Amino acid sequence: PPPAAAGGGGGGGGGKGAGKDKTAASNMPQAMIGADKKALMKQQAKMEEVVSDGSDDEGAYDSDLERQLEREEKLLAEQEGDDDHKRLAIQDRARNEALQWTSLVLPPQDFVPDEKCEYKPEEAITLDFVHGYRGWDCNNNVFFTIADEVAYFVGSLGVVLEPSSRRQKHYSGPPNRSMKEVMSMAMHPAGSIVATGEFALAPHILIWDLSTLATLKDLSGVHEGGISALAFSKDGKRLASAGMEKTGRTVSVWDWKNDKKTSPICSQTLKTPKIIALAFNPRDDVLVACGVNMIEFLRIGLSRTGQRVLEHLPGLFTISNLATQGMSPSMLCAAFTKTEFSLTTTIRNAVEGLCLTGSDIGNIYLWKREEQIDMIVSAHRCCVHAIVTF
Repeated sequence: PPPAAAGGGGGGGGGKGAGKDKTAASNMPQAMIGADKKALMKQQAKMEEVVSDGSDDEGAYDSDLERQLEREEKLLAEQEGDDDHKRLAIQDRARNEALQWTSLVLPPQDFVPDEKCEYKPEEAITLDFVHGYRGWDCNNNVFFTIADEVAYFVGSLGVVLEPSSRRQKHYSGPPNRSMKEVMSMAMHPAGSIVATGEFALAPHILIWDLSTLATLKDLSGVHEGGISALAFSKDGKRLASAGMEKTGRTVSVWDWKNDKKTSPICSQTLKTPKIIALAFNPRDDVLVACGVNMIEFLRIGLSRTGQRVLEHLPGLFTISNLATQGMSPSMLCAAFTKTEFSLTTTIRNAVEGLCLTGSDIGNIYLWKREEQIDMIVSAHRCCVHAIVTF
């Protein structure tokens, strides 16, 4: 039997409750249908808005991209307005801060205004002394001149210092342009001329006189990124330069005294992260290029077509690799023996022009031939940044 029929008096009560449930049940479908109609009507209205937005009527959006662009333009306009307010607020704050100290600046007690005080004075400020020296990322950039002065560079200036009086002369570039940040320097064999290389996207090599500070030559148009190293030949007629190009480090040789020749005699690209030092062998003008995990010996030769080329021969680190676990050391500087000598039992009857290089592990290398190591001397605990022979 159904549950409503069970029990006497309880059954009657149950019958009344069932009647109320039937009435509620009959009303619930109508309420749900009304809610569904409202939801459908809202959804239809939204669809109509989307359709109207995507129509091709005049003034409507052709795509979601145009709608997004308009939103970005509005946001940008709001930001620009905020930037204007911020800029004005910063200017007001700076003006107020300046008033705090300018009100304390008073003219001298005996000051008498001049009729010409509204014009700027005829006096000008000149550079007197430059402090500092660039040595953290470059080598071989301090030299004694023929006049016993010291030539070096800092920032975008070439500096000539007279040690006893501590007075300086400053070279800032040719008259038509200011010299950019300097990264390398080379001394001419005469001791009265230097060459400086810039650190810039399109660097220039400026050759100038140490006494008059006059620009003698401006070389450019070959290197990119900067000039990491420079070197003059023994007779001073040729200048070697090393660039900092992205694809490879280019070494170029210039006949800088030839006014008709504005491009290098020859160039060669070397595979190394950086060329740190350049040096001409005084015996045969073989150019030594020292760099990161490499050393190259370059010689000017002739191609089959009769053009000058820069032939290069890499140095072999076979002996050194045994002590450095297969890693070639980085060469930081180079020098050459000047006369015959016999200082130790290991080196006897050495001739002029033997190449000596200093490494980043404290060793000095003697190169018997252009590509072979003859001897390794453990000289320092860390890097050997400079070698001088005399």
